[in-house]
Amino acid sequence: MDDAAEKLLPHLDLPQIWNATRHGLTCLFQGEELKAIFASLLLEVDQAEPLGEEKTNEVLLNILGEEHTLPESIGNLFDLSPIQLAERLADFDVITKEHLRKFETKFDPSSIRDYVNMDLIKNQLEEDSTEKAKVNNDTLAIPDASDAELSLGIYFSLLSSDVTSLIINGYPEALVDFMKQFGDKFSTVQFVVPPPPEFIEILPKMAISSLVLANDDEGFEDFLKQNLGENLKSIEIQTTTAETSKEIQKAFVNFVHQHNISDFSSSWNFTEENATALFSKTEMFRHLRLTDSACVSACLKKASMQVNAALHLTSEKLFSEESFVDFVKFLEAQEEMIPHIKLNGACEIEDASWGKFFALLKEKQGCEHLCLNETSISTESIQLLANLLNENKHIGAVELTKVDPIDVMGLLSKLNTERTFDLMFHFEDEVLRHDEFQQLAQKLAGENEWLCIENL
Repeated sequence: MDDAAEKLLPHLDLPQIWNATRHGLTCLFQGEELKAIFASLLLEVDQAEPLGEEKTNEVLLNILGEEHTLPESIGNLFDLSPIQLAERLADFDVITKEHLRKFETKFDPSSIRDYVNMDLIKNQLEEDSTEKAKVNNDTLAIPDASDAELSLGIYFSLLSSDVTSLIINGYPEALVDFMKQFGDKFSTVQFVVPPPPEFIEILPKMAISSLVLANDDEGFEDFLKQNLGENLKSIEIQTTTAETSKEIQKAFVNFVHQHNISDFSSSWNFTEENATALFSKTEMFRHLRLTDSACVSACLKKASMQVNAALHLTSEKLFSEESFVDFVKFLEAQEEMIPHIKLNGACEIEDASWGKFFALLKEKQGCEHLCLNETSISTESIQLLANLLNENKHIGAVELTKVDPIDVMGLLSKLNTERTFDLMFHFEDEVLRHDEFQQLAQKLAGENEWLCIENL
């Protein structure tokens, strides 16, 4: 077979080779699916023994219907076992999707890997302009395209244990069929457009642990009425609009209340009422990332809520003196200090308030990564930060942006060079390109093994 292929391939152009690959995979997958169907129909039959005329005709009638015809070249089928019959029918293109669709039989396609070169299929996915489904690392992206334009991407994702994420930009028939059988293949699913009713029906068969809604389209309202089960632990909601409708907000609040969510990331714009309702029934998060002022406020006012891994808060005007008090109280109420704290946005607060925050981090150690981005932190408060870093051995990484390079130099100069624990800094390009900063940073980094400055 290899010798014959070696002689034939030079006479084929690239599209012909790609089409042959698709056809070959289609036959292999149909064959495996037919074997699973036959096994379910012939429970008491040895799958490796010949079926005989009566059983074969019975199976063909069940699969193909009463008015079916077979090509003469297909040969005698009565002496074939169910396994051989499945392979023969697939090889002769007798079976169509319509024949298989009525069974929706799940099967294990792993044995097909013995017949294919995964690297070659991946290369074809990248180079074949007719293939609309794309695989990037662990993610399969599905557009609204025909079965033929999606088949290779779907086949590859089924054969690869690495592909566990799905991005849905459309709902072609091939995707619906695929998810009916292999809905538990993907743990992370991103919906770019709202699903139609026929896809919503499939949701109970899926095993989504991480859900991403790429926008706040009101069409997601029916989707949000579904319960995705106990697997769902992470939700990220994104927006492309200035204002999320109140109806979709309420639907989402109810959706969250139906699930036990540990990781939550939101950029939707909630009303104060809906933001308060969102956190009303939740007592613990692992990761919490909020970019809406109403959600930030509602979260911090619920001091009983615990966040045990990461708290990221973002808003153009993040804190006033009053709301910063809520933030400090929220941290004080934590059973253990949150390891990763990120503040992104203007903090219109006095140096004394920064001092209370840093004093809390010193007293209640446990923060390992501290990010202060675009906070408008003053020169004096940056000096207070330096004192904290000299005294808190847990903080090993600091991100500081939108600050004056001179203030950063003052921070570095104040660090205790006798420290025994590593410290990594991330600064923006404006600071890194500053001549005086570069001289000081390179000198300190060269003299102290514990100091690391990213992209220096």
